[in-house]
Amino acid sequence: MIIWTNGHVSRKLKEKNQEKVNRIIIAQIKSKVNKVTGDLGALLMLITLYMKQFYWLNIFWWISLVTFILFTIGLWFMWVRLVFISVMESDKHRVNKLVSDKKEIEKELEDIQSNCNHDDIILKQNRSELKWYCNICQTSLRYPTEAERKKFFKKD
Repeated sequence: MIIWTNGHVSRKLKEKNQEKVNRIIIAQIKSKVNKVTGDLGALLMLITLYMKQFYWLNIFWWISLVTFILFTIGLWFMWVRLVFISVMESDKHRVNKLVSDKKEIEKELEDIQSNCNHDDIILKQNRSELKWYCNICQTSLRYPTEAERKKFFKKD
């Protein structure tokens, strides 16, 4: 389902699509790495079979084997690095989304509190301070007078 806000595709849909694209890219890279290493492995097997006839090719076989191993290790390190970066980017997007959501919620709360008439107020004690709060929007209104303070503590 596509959600349109102000003529733009929603951020949630964009993030889901980006994660899907990242997974597809990683899968393609992994399959290419596997194909290349598999092809090189087959080539080394052919060289090994051919070398049984010619002893002097033994040095070339060892050079090829070392090259293949180093190349494979390099490709796997590259793949691991790409996966790690992808995970980090995913976490970064998630943090940015949470911060954005927090700002939106704070703005909505501020709007509600600024439009509230504060008809239902209550005296609350938070930690060591005593204050009047709106019971509807939870806004801190004022400190109680000395008489209100005494009345509050007598009630308990």
